[in-house]
Parts: sequence; structure tokens; C-alpha cells
Amino acid sequence: MQKLGLTFGVIGGVLLSAFLLLGMVLWQEGVVNFDTGEIWGYTTMLVAMSAVFFGMKSYRDKHLKGTIRFWKGFQMGLLISCVAAVMYAATWETYRVTQPENYARFISEYTQCQIDRARDDGASQEEIDEMAADMASFKEWYKNPFLRFGVTIAEVLPVGILVSLVSAGLLRRRGVAPQ
Repeated sequence: MQKLGLTFGVIGGVLLSAFLLLGMVLWQEGVVNFDTGEIWGYTTMLVAMSAVFFGMKSYRDKHLKGTIRFWKGFQMGLLISCVAAVMYAATWETYRVTQPENYARFISEYTQCQIDRARDDGASQEEIDEMAADMASFKEWYKNPFLRFGVTIAEVLPVGILVSLVSAGLLRRRGVAPQ
């Protein structure tokens, strides 16, 4: 189970990393902004996390004679998701180191976007000032590599958990995706 989980986790991680880097290129080119970036990000996370379904199916079909219990499938999905999430976070860290100007621009524009959203949503000046203070605080604590790594994992891991739950629920049934 572990070898297969690691293999599909790496596949999912490579996909997540490729989509992350492509998304950053599209952001730099002005194709993706912070509004469309959320759609891009979560859609590509779902696509990449399809590795969970295929890894679970492969395990069921090749090692468990076509049947898998929910919890066993969920464990496999969690393993794949965790490996992929760590690779995703490592890619973000690598991007930060190799593209420091683009990274700094991204963080600066992201924090300004949050402030602008509050203003556009009709927030009072006091609320906007509070948002600006929150974003300044965010920029400071986001400099901590351990916190940043954890937050980056937390971006994608809930998607992996959701896909793991759905996949485990579907693949435990005999008629779903037969061998």
C-alpha cells in the first residue's frame, strides 16, 4: 500500500506543482488575477488530486481483488494527499527562493487585493485600517518558513481529504469503476 500510495502521491504532487508554476506564469502575464486565481487554483487542485482516485482504484484492483473497505481506501487517499501536499508546499518554497522578485510582488499584490476587496465591499475606514493591519501582520508571520510551509499544505490538503472521502465512498461499491 505504501509504495503505491507514494507513487500516486508523487504523481499528484508533480501535477500540483506544475499547475502552481503555470498559475504563477499566468499571473505574471496578467492572464490570471486574484479573483480568477482562486478558481484556477482549486480547479487544478481537484484535477491533480484525481491521483487519489486512481491510486485507490489501482490498490483495490491489483492488491485487494477488486474490493476495498472505506477506511482502507481513505487511508490510501490520505497518504497520496499528504505526499502531494508536501510536494506542493516544497514547490512554493522553491519558487520563493528562485523567483524572489516575483514572490515579493505576489505577496504585496495579494495583501493589497485583500484590502481593496474590503473597500469594494463597502467596509468602513476603520475596518479597512484593521484589514491593512491584519495584512501587515500576515506579511510578517508569513516570513517564517515553518508557518508558510504549514499554511501552504493547508491550502491543498482539505481538497485531498475531500477527494479521499468521496473516492473511498465510491470505490467501496463493487459496480463503480470495475477492473
